[in-house]
Amino acid sequence: MGWELFKEREIKATPETVWKVLKDVDNWHVWDVDLKKATLKGPGTGELGLENAPGEVAMKWSESAKFPFRLHDVRPSSYIAYETPLPGALADWYWDWSKYDASTGTTTMKMGVKVSGLASYLYRIAIGGQTMKAFDICTGNLKELIETGKVSSTATSPK
Repeated sequence: MGWELFKEREIKATPETVWKVLKDVDNWHVWDVDLKKATLKGPGTGELGLENAPGEVAMKWSESAKFPFRLHDVRPSSYIAYETPLPGALADWYWDWSKYDASTGTTTMKMGVKVSGLASYLYRIAIGGQTMKAFDICTGNLKELIETGKVSSTATSPK
């Protein structure tokens, strides 16, 4: 039992360029409207040392809102995901940029979350709408950062 939400956006960049931004966990707060800080807490495994790397995200909406995460699916130049345990559920946040059109130089970026577990539908009711608004802002910020090297948005976390 569970659900999934996602937002797709076209980005004028190669998958390698997208990867350079997404692998920089310490700077996720630059483009993610909800994050105050994201930090890796230790090394992972694999070629890049990111697979299974533990970390923590601190949210902007509360000083005490900090959640552990674990990177668990790292595929350079196409996909990265991390999971966050929640009471009664597991949230799997991901970015998929495996679709590239060489004729236009455009990558399709998909940002999403899959939530599973006994309490998953309660989370859908509680955060579903706000999550989609945040995905819209975040993918817009990612697009701007990847295409121009900066984020000009002053958008705040959706309520």
